[in-house]
Amino acid sequence: MKHALALALLGLLALVACASHDLGQDCRTLGSTSECSNGTICSPSVVNQLVCSKTCHVYTDCAPSEDCAPVSGTSSAACKAR
Repeated sequence: MKHALALALLGLLALVACASHDLGQDCRTLGSTSECSNGTICSPSVVNQLVCSKTCHVYTDCAPSEDCAPVSGTSSAACKAR
């Protein structure tokens, strides 16, 4: 019984660790797209906190108050507040 409970707990922790984060939520790995929901990438915010940001190719992909900026160490870019 203890073994089954331990396996269930490990499975739950794995699900939580692998869950996708929504736009604006904190993430851990710069440039990761697997941590964030579809269409977003883990990038630094204006205060250098890693958050899931919308990916972009040109500035018009972003809101008027944002720029399309390269994500360091990747070939991707993300919308970032000015």
